Amino acid sequence: MAETPAADSGAFSSPQCAYADESFRESRAGGYYVVAAAVFEQGGHDLAREVLDSLRGRRRSAGKLHWNEMDAAEQRAAVKQLAALEALHLVVVGGPVPHRRVRNGHERDVCAR
Repeated sequence: MAETPAADSGAFSSPQCAYADESFRESRAGGYYVVAAAVFEQGGHDLAREVLDSLRGRRRSAGKLHWNEMDAAEQRAAVKQLAALEALHLVVVGGPVPHRRVRNGHERDVCAR
């Protein structure tokens, strides 16, 4: 069982909420699977939402912030603004995914079971 840090230690102790997402890419060279979670300390959620809303930009009609729709300057600005949020903690875990050839839908169904 993990120890809970002392309240006065300045360590992260009790999150209010967390949001997670995953990404998968199968490729002959460099496939990956990544799970990332944004964990907010109590009281930090609203400010993070404001920052994320401001990063959406004009082009995003779906109402979501998508990294792959951002140019390099927008990505750098997003990283800088999110890194400045003291109540936001990011947890990212990932690993390589080897390329597997799926010949037909039946094989894909069998693998998914």
